[in-house]
Amino acid sequence: KEAEKKREEKKRKEELDKINVEDVVAEVETTHKKKEEFKAEMKPLIEEDKASKTKRLGPRRYQPQAAVTNVLLPEEMPEQRSLRRLPQQSTLNPFREVFSDLQRRNVLEARVPQKKRMRYAMVEYERGTKGDREKEGMAVLEAMKKKRKKEEKAAK
Repeated sequence: KEAEKKREEKKRKEELDKINVEDVVAEVETTHKKKEEFKAEMKPLIEEDKASKTKRLGPRRYQPQAAVTNVLLPEEMPEQRSLRRLPQQSTLNPFREVFSDLQRRNVLEARVPQKKRMRYAMVEYERGTKGDREKEGMAVLEAMKKKRKKEEKAAK
């Protein structure tokens, strides 16, 4: 076993001695030149790609919406070109369009629409009645507050 280890070490030393340093340096230089040429070729493409993409302003990146097919022709436009005077179309909302354009141009950060939800349950009262109904309503509200606090603690 020791003799085999010595032979292997001797072979490794011989291989290292056979390696010509000049050849290794030349090989490294050629690979370095190839990488530089590739970078030079790719640089304009990368810059072009960066220019076309929108930058990330907030935590989300802007994602373009589907193309709009319903567009008003110049003859169909109102005389005074104002967003408020545009006729409402089902697929085209000018305010959303302007909003998404502002996001695309990095004036506003990209956002995700949120659902509208009520903070408290609506409690209906009959006019002129006091006492039991109000107490029941307040009990419902307090129960909801306790429930929300438990959920917040559980979330933490």
